[in-house]
Amino acid sequence: MPFAKRTVEPQRLCRRQPAASVLEESWGAEPPPPRDPPPEEPGTASEGAEAAGGGEREAAAVLMVLDLCSVSNVALSRILRQLSDVARHACTLFQEVEADIQGTHRRVRALHGRIAGLQGAVRGLDPKQEAVRLMKLS
Repeated sequence: MPFAKRTVEPQRLCRRQPAASVLEESWGAEPPPPRDPPPEEPGTASEGAEAAGGGEREAAAVLMVLDLCSVSNVALSRILRQLSDVARHACTLFQEVEADIQGTHRRVRALHGRIAGLQGAVRGLDPKQEAVRLMKLS
């Protein structure tokens, strides 16, 4: 039974680190201070209060689309990386098969040469000249 030389398994494509661990890695123990919202212009406070519900929904939808795009881009890049790893494994496998085939070809050529030499030696023998004992035939 042949032994496995390589194992290829699919890796996690869309898993992400939790936001807290990403913040800890990039900023240390403390997260960065929140940004102050831009000051509102006078006279637009009542209009802003009415449109805030719709604006927040649109902003959430835009963030979700951006997040989905980033997740799909990350997944596609990881898929491409895994495909390149599989292609590299396939290339090494084909190189090993090619080396085995070349070794077998050399052995077959050597055997063919030996058989050709034996055929020449057998053709050179005269069966009427050589005495064959009857004991060796049975």
